[in-house]
Amino acid sequence: MQKQRGFITVATGKYFCRLAQNLAMSYRLFSKGDYPLCALTDRDGEKRLKKYFDDIVVLEKPTFTFMDKMDVYRLSPFEETIFLDADMNITRDIGFLFDEFEKTGSPVSCIGSIREITDDARPIHFGDVAVGEYGLKSFVAFNGGIYYYKRCEEADAFFKFMFDELVPNYHRLGLKVFREGQLADEPLIGLAMAAKGFKPLDVTTDIMKYVNGPMDTFKWDIREGKCTFVRAEGVRVNPIIPHYGTHNTYSKKYVYYSTVVRSKYRGLFPPLIPFYVFGCEVRLMFAHLSRERDRRAFASWVKAHFTKAYYVNLIKRIKSLFGR
Repeated sequence: MQKQRGFITVATGKYFCRLAQNLAMSYRLFSKGDYPLCALTDRDGEKRLKKYFDDIVVLEKPTFTFMDKMDVYRLSPFEETIFLDADMNITRDIGFLFDEFEKTGSPVSCIGSIREITDDARPIHFGDVAVGEYGLKSFVAFNGGIYYYKRCEEADAFFKFMFDELVPNYHRLGLKVFREGQLADEPLIGLAMAAKGFKPLDVTTDIMKYVNGPMDTFKWDIREGKCTFVRAEGVRVNPIIPHYGTHNTYSKKYVYYSTVVRSKYRGLFPPLIPFYVFGCEVRLMFAHLSRERDRRAFASWVKAHFTKAYYVNLIKRIKSLFGR
C-alpha cells in the first residue's frame, strides 16, 4: 500500500549520493516530520543512503543522466510526490508545499510561471517546431529543481505522452539538449505541461531560488532558518530552498559546505570545520572528475589552487558565513 505523501530525490553515482546525504541532513534539521523522505538510487547508493532516508528505491538500470529523474513518477512509493534535486539545502519546514501544489489543480506541476509566446518571449527549453506542432500560445518558465506528481489517470496519460511521443521525437521537435548532448527533464516536462495545459505553482514568495550571484552575499542563519543572497541580476532573495546547481556545489564549495557543516553541527563552529570542508572539497573533486583525462587536465589547476593563501582565505570565508 502506498503512502499518501512524501518527498523524493534522485542520487545515482557517488557524487550525487554525497549531495543527497547533505540534502537529507538539512531536511531532518528543519522538517516537522510530517512527510517521509525517499531516495531513488542505484545499487551502490542503497548502502550509502540507507541511514539518511526513510525509504530507498533502487533504480535497476540507471542512466546516470538527467533522465533518471523521469523515473520518479513510476517508482515513487507515494500517492503524492514532491521531487527535490539533490543539490539543494532546506532552510525551513517545507511540508506546506503539498497543499500549495494541490491548489494548482494539476497532477504534474513545478514552481514557475506561465508566459505568453511572443517575438520577445520564446521558450528556452524547446523551439518553434514544437510550438507549431502543438499549437502553443504560452509556455511554462521554470527550473527543474522541484516537481510535483499526484498519481492519477491524468498524470499517467501525461507520462505516456511524454515517453511515447516526445522522447522518440526529442531532436526533431527541437528540445534543448544538455551537457554532452543528453536528453533532459526540463524540456520534456516543460513541453508536456504546455501541450496538456498543466499549471505551475506561481508564487511570489522565494520558495526556491537558484544560487547564481556573488557568493560573498550568501548568508544562512541556521537558528532563525533564514537564508539570503544576491542573485546575478542584483536582486536580494530569501529562499526556503537554495538551489546551488551541481556545478556550484563543486566550483563554489566553501558556500555549499558551510551550509552542510551547519546542518551537521546544528550551527556550532568546531575548530576542525575548515579541515572538514577542505576534505569534502578534495573528495568531491575526484568524485566529479571520474575520468582519467579530466584528472590530467585538472592537475595544474589543483596545484595552483590549494596554496597557503587558499587555506587562509577559506577559514576567513567560513568564519564570515557564521558571523564570527
